[in-house]
Amino acid sequence: MRGVSSKVPGEWKNIGKVQANLLADDGNMRDSVENYYMGFDPGMFENFKFRLKDRSYFSGNDQSDSLKILINETAAKQYGLTNPVETTI
Repeated sequence: MRGVSSKVPGEWKNIGKVQANLLADDGNMRDSVENYYMGFDPGMFENFKFRLKDRSYFSGNDQSDSLKILINETAAKQYGLTNPVETTI
């Protein structure tokens, strides 16, 4: 399987950063956290053996999937998220 990513996982030179705004249930911002990010296509799931708790939220459609993000368990804990699926960040 081939895959494309904006960075090689583990290579942190000049990696992009974003400010993640966490929203409370009422829609107001409750926290802001700086994160590193990389973009990748669906082939990267298999190439790097990413195990997703719920893969059903990725359709393989570049347009709809481009609005979704993955976070790891460490980030979920940092954000205080017990169930991050479908959480707005």
